[in-house]
Amino acid sequence: MPTASLSPNSSANTATLPARPSLRPSASTPAPPDTQIPPLPPPQTFDILAPLHALLSKLLPAAPDAPPSLDPQHLATEAGAIKLRLRAARVAVEALGDMDRSVEEQEEEIKTLEEKCEKQREVLKGLVDVVKAEQGTAMELD
Repeated sequence: MPTASLSPNSSANTATLPARPSLRPSASTPAPPDTQIPPLPPPQTFDILAPLHALLSKLLPAAPDAPPSLDPQHLATEAGAIKLRLRAARVAVEALGDMDRSVEEQEEEIKTLEEKCEKQREVLKGLVDVVKAEQGTAMELD
């Protein structure tokens, strides 16, 4: 097991700790399949407000006495492009991870991860105490 020395200047008073593993996946250790996040769709996928505004603007008359520039009978045809954008956005959201999980399942996982983080904080606090004690002993020997 690889080790890392806490006190590199003092050979008589050297404590060793296991080397810290990398938290990021590498080419040799890819992330488990269930934690790989699919890439986010481009922002344009969800940009429907501008086309919707343009369509609705065509339904309103430009002047109080003028007719609208779009006949309401042609609204369904004109709205087709917006419907396609909405469908593409829905498919993109459904492809994101965990969309098939319930809120309860996600809350349970969050609780588990928070507990794990708290345990890791406690371990880190213990390691800080060890390092401080080691540094104090090394200073006394000098």
